[in-house]
Amino acid sequence: MRNAFSLRPALRFGAVISLCLVLAPVRAATGQGEPSATARMLADSFLLGIRLSVQKAHVDGRVDAEVLDCVQRAKVSRFVPVFNAAVAQNWSAAEVRGVDGFLATPLGKKYAAYSQREIYARVGIPAPSPEPVFSAAEQKKIEAFSNTPAGNRLIRQTQFANAEALERVKGEGLTLLRDCRALRQGPPESPNQSQTAPTVP
Repeated sequence: MRNAFSLRPALRFGAVISLCLVLAPVRAATGQGEPSATARMLADSFLLGIRLSVQKAHVDGRVDAEVLDCVQRAKVSRFVPVFNAAVAQNWSAAEVRGVDGFLATPLGKKYAAYSQREIYARVGIPAPSPEPVFSAAEQKKIEAFSNTPAGNRLIRQTQFANAEALERVKGEGLTLLRDCRALRQGPPESPNQSQTAPTVP
């Protein structure tokens, strides 16, 4: 049965990655304690979006192979602290526990795979695997979860954190692009100085 609903990732990755290209880096806050599964999932999806945007730019001839290789070798661990801090600052402990518990289930893992596949579609890169198909029973479970505070946070809300936390996330993305020489070093108020900046639709 094809999916009769639209799952919306908690973070609009395309918008965040695009804004990474014009914002100055911001020092990431360090979250306390062991990173949550929620933070790891968001960080992994964010890095996937950056990798795919740079891959698309390489295909279009806007960045060279060295830039692409550098971004592909980036570790998700560099983004986990800033996402962990953002989640800790913006989500309740109960919401984090609820999402962590959901992501640990087979259905939660399937949902995460579905959300990441949407990033491929947004960037314009073919996904390496078919779209996960949810049964009617699975759709009902996801709908029920989305009506809980935790599910509302993960599925229904379009931004996962406040503006300050988003600035930190964007700054980390921009730092990676600069580290990999995807952007020309220059004043943040001059975004047109980017050499071959990858963009996302």
